[in-house]
Amino acid sequence: MEDTKNRLNGNAVYKFVCTGAANRIELSSTFGTRENLKEYADEEIKDLSTIFDAYINSFHGNYGDVVTYEWYTRFPEAASPTKGGIIAQIHGRPDRTLLINPGGQMVKSSVKEMTAMLDTMYFDKHIGKSLKTKEPNGWLVDAAAGGPIAEMSYRPPHLYMLVRSSAERISDSETRTRPYPGKVQVGQVIGENGKTGFLAFAEPTSKVPVNKWIRFKMEIKYSKYSRTADKVLESGYIRVWMDDQVLCDIKNVDIGKNDELGPYFKYGIYKPFKDGFTVEHSGFKETIQKR
Repeated sequence: MEDTKNRLNGNAVYKFVCTGAANRIELSSTFGTRENLKEYADEEIKDLSTIFDAYINSFHGNYGDVVTYEWYTRFPEAASPTKGGIIAQIHGRPDRTLLINPGGQMVKSSVKEMTAMLDTMYFDKHIGKSLKTKEPNGWLVDAAAGGPIAEMSYRPPHLYMLVRSSAERISDSETRTRPYPGKVQVGQVIGENGKTGFLAFAEPTSKVPVNKWIRFKMEIKYSKYSRTADKVLESGYIRVWMDDQVLCDIKNVDIGKNDELGPYFKYGIYKPFKDGFTVEHSGFKETIQKR
């Protein structure tokens, strides 16, 4: 719900309430609009939408850049072990036309070639399957990397953030990296198969203000990836503040995904606890420093 009357620093306040069977309610910083797709004909926009690539001209920086995200959050309810969820995420944008063919070669198709392929097949995550038989046909496509690049979660007893990297040009969704509080130490890197992850911070929810606006600031230097190999060329760093408190300042770590398009931010609620969750956000700002 948008509260246009009780504004915060001139910005609208968004109240997210997720209950019952609902799994996701978020606002995203990337999307396709008539303005940023004005160079494309209607048929081309239809094709881009078919392959989930209509955000192609929504710019949020490139890998290797430093991007700063700032916003305000308010938790209107006291911490509860049955209420919580993911409150903010940074996601990669898969290369929707980057494929591995049945012969094992990596190929870059056009949008039109990709939509033509979908007349006889579909992709189950990153695995190509025949429309007729529902069986794998040997094709693979770049997909989500088994988790967002970063996720900030309010899940009592912790407010915490997981950060990930995928050096694979063709990512799969099955290999998942889960550096959760209690399983790893802050800053400890874990992972396999080109995917790594670490716990950026884990703050007790007992120290997080209730019913008070909190200013979050997150500065990330994204890693730079090779476009010709599954490897990281240059590591990055992450710094996060909660009001004036430094939650983390971690250097020389891998952050991002080996994609052509840079990552994007969203906030709201994802995967709420069994008793749901309520949170408010306002005043999102993104600043990009080219590197």
